[in-house]
Amino acid sequence: FFVFREAARAALGRVIRDAYLAEEPNPSKAVARSLAALPCEAPVLVILASTPSDAKPIPEWEQRLSAGAAGMAMLTAAHLLGFVGQWLTGWPAYSPGVARHLGLDGADRIAGFLFFGSAGRVPSERPRPEPDLVVRHFRTESDVLD
Repeated sequence: FFVFREAARAALGRVIRDAYLAEEPNPSKAVARSLAALPCEAPVLVILASTPSDAKPIPEWEQRLSAGAAGMAMLTAAHLLGFVGQWLTGWPAYSPGVARHLGLDGADRIAGFLFFGSAGRVPSERPRPEPDLVVRHFRTESDVLD
């Protein structure tokens, strides 16, 4: 976990902007400005990283899933404490330069950017799929065997 507060958020924004300008073949000034401002969109930014280890007897896939579980637990805890949180990825999560700046290498990956703060308004909900389109229910033996 990498936790950014106060002035460190703006400094991270400059790191992200500079990585974008160095890595993109035709960088947009508007995108560069937007990326520079990204870390300052909430009072606290936590970058969640997945850093699997071959030394552990736990399969890599399970180690990666644990990073996601940790992120979800942090968001749930924040909401239960009366704060708001949002998990985003986007360009910086896939940037080799941003990862390198954080000291990540090899199989290490940025799993997401978790933004935490207080709600200035009730957050709007984005469209979600109907549950029946993404969940299969098995109730009988024939549901399983057919």
